[in-house]
Amino acid sequence: ADGGTYVLAGGSVASLLQTALFGATKGKTQGKRVSLLFWRPLPADMQELAGMLAAGALRAVIDRRFKLAETDQALAWVAEGHVKGKVVVVPA
Repeated sequence: ADGGTYVLAGGSVASLLQTALFGATKGKTQGKRVSLLFWRPLPADMQELAGMLAAGALRAVIDRRFKLAETDQALAWVAEGHVKGKVVVVPA
């Protein structure tokens, strides 16, 4: 959405560098603010996040689920830029 914030948390070195180098320019053209998040989680942090998730204070956004046999389709979905949350590949 216009005026939104794009936060990249984790990912490959290439995706982090790409966001750092081109994110501000792309964000301006799309009306978004771009920022990077660098975080080394501690066990206490993970416990707090798990509690917040269980309490409903956080919401995991799952864009699509794919079966393991559909992994090629999942990768294509991500590569095409359609993703609006996490893409999950399930073993069944």
